Amino acid sequence: MRNCLRNLAFVEYGKSPNEVRDLNGIYPIYGTGGLVGTSNRFLFDQDAIVVARKGTLDNPTYVEGKYWIIDTAYATIPRDNVDAKWLYYCLSDFDLRKLNEATGVPSISRDYLYRIEFYTPDLPKQQKIAKILTTVDNLIEQTQALIDKYTAIKQGMMADLFTRGIDLSGTPETNPNHGQLRPSFEEAPELYKETELGWVPRGWEVESLGEIAEFWSGYAFKNQELSEHGMKAVRISNLHKPDFPYWHYDGPIKNTWVVECGDLLFSWAGVASSIDAYIYHGERALLNQHIYNFRIESETLKIHTYNYLQFVLPKLREEIEGGAGQLHLTKGKIQSISIPKPQLVELEKIVLTSKSIGQKIEKEIDYQKVLAEMKKGLMQDLLTGKVQVTA
Repeated sequence: MRNCLRNLAFVEYGKSPNEVRDLNGIYPIYGTGGLVGTSNRFLFDQDAIVVARKGTLDNPTYVEGKYWIIDTAYATIPRDNVDAKWLYYCLSDFDLRKLNEATGVPSISRDYLYRIEFYTPDLPKQQKIAKILTTVDNLIEQTQALIDKYTAIKQGMMADLFTRGIDLSGTPETNPNHGQLRPSFEEAPELYKETELGWVPRGWEVESLGEIAEFWSGYAFKNQELSEHGMKAVRISNLHKPDFPYWHYDGPIKNTWVVECGDLLFSWAGVASSIDAYIYHGERALLNQHIYNFRIESETLKIHTYNYLQFVLPKLREEIEGGAGQLHLTKGKIQSISIPKPQLVELEKIVLTSKSIGQKIEKEIDYQKVLAEMKKGLMQDLLTGKVQVTA
């Protein structure tokens, strides 16, 4: 049995929060993107789904208790014998962007919203479906919490590794601190020397990226040179958007344009978040002109350089963010980035230590992807009635 939303819920307009906003409020204010503030007054007191009236249309939010909804959103309040969480999953699975009726700011009329139809089992089955999907959502949230935890640990660890390193003096028998972080500068200043990076352990070198790496530049492909055949041409968007379409080039090439699996790449133009370092994991391809390929002979030094760039890039992005138009780092600025360089044995130990926490993060990310695919399949099966549940 299918039902239109009109038979499943009341769709109510929100109101402007301007007069009720209060930083010390006890009731949440929700907009099209989720929580946007607090208030000491509430507009609704029923479990519901916040659906955008204007703006970002495809991000419904499940809400409980007492709350305020702003005037660019609707409160979708279930009728009797309709489970709010089940309806939330139905609306989340529906592409609400198809209801857009505006040529400017995306918007949905209440009448269009009311016409949406959903497969509608009885209330006990709705509740069972909601419980199954909520269980998966909880696992996804728990996994994200672990990813955030490990990421925070890694950031703190990298800060210590890049400033204190690992004490490998003596042996485990003669040095109780062997294999651990060195004492800090405050604890043992005699172990450190002053450099352009500040205080670093004695025995370390500090070299510029220009001294460590050979810079290979990509090619400025022209539209008429691109085709459906030949080698892939990697753009910045291909590096951080796995599904972004590739260009192909079937003309003569230079070695300096070629990227191989495992190469260290640096995208230096675009929005601030596009300025980043990557270890390339794709097939043999070509780079466009906005990406450098850092050729570093030592694999250990290459990984160390990548890790350090990830550590310092947030600050570099802050320095250039806010400029008008296309942002970029000049080659000279990139070449001048200073890299701490321990002796090889310690460098290998630092890389292995950072790799261990990185593998934990990757494991949780992979698991989260599995859960997301599982949820996608369950929604397709359960919300359409393809797979029946027993109450």
